[in-house]
Amino acid sequence: MLSVAMQFKEAFPRFQDQEPSYTTLPDEDDWEKVCKHIFAKNMVLLEVCRVFSEKCSELLSGSE
Repeated sequence: MLSVAMQFKEAFPRFQDQEPSYTTLPDEDDWEKVCKHIFAKNMVLLEVCRVFSEKCSELLSGSE
C-alpha cells in the first residue's frame, strides 16, 4: 500500500486543492519515512530470496 502511495505522491497536494476536507497531507519527512520503510522491507525480501535461491541450488545439485 505504501509503495502505491509513493506512485501518487504528486497527486496528494492536488487532491487537497479539490477536497477541502482533506487535511492530512503528508510532508517531506513523511515521504522520507515511507521510502526508508519500503527500502528496509525490500532489503529483507532480497535476503530471503537470496537464501532461498542458494538452498534450492544446493538441493538440485545434490549437495548440502
